[in-house]
Amino acid sequence: MIMGLAGYGLQQIVIFIIKIFIKIPRPYIALNEKPLVMFPPTDYSFPSGHACFAFFIATLVFIKNRRLGLLFYFLAVLVSWGRVLANVHYPIDVVGGAALGVGIGVGIEYLIKKSDSTSIKYRL
Repeated sequence: MIMGLAGYGLQQIVIFIIKIFIKIPRPYIALNEKPLVMFPPTDYSFPSGHACFAFFIATLVFIKNRRLGLLFYFLAVLVSWGRVLANVHYPIDVVGGAALGVGIGVGIEYLIKKSDSTSIKYRL
């Protein structure tokens, strides 16, 4: 649970930093159209925080339970596609967010396993 929260915090920091350097306006702003969300975001588009978080959670679930994880990946794809359809992200935004979320999820799981093996070694 703590590592999951740490992973969420890490992804928010990484997304914030990326958006400082990659300044892509959101589709609804660039195309002067109305977004299909009640509270449209006004920051930059790349990467998608929603996709990042959805794929982060899906990855953590997949590592523990592959069948349930596949369902979560499917839901993550739906969340990501919905962001594109809502005109608040480009497809590359959600692909980048998904890759970031999977990477952070795998990294967090690696740290969990490493800390578990280290703590067992020192307990003996």
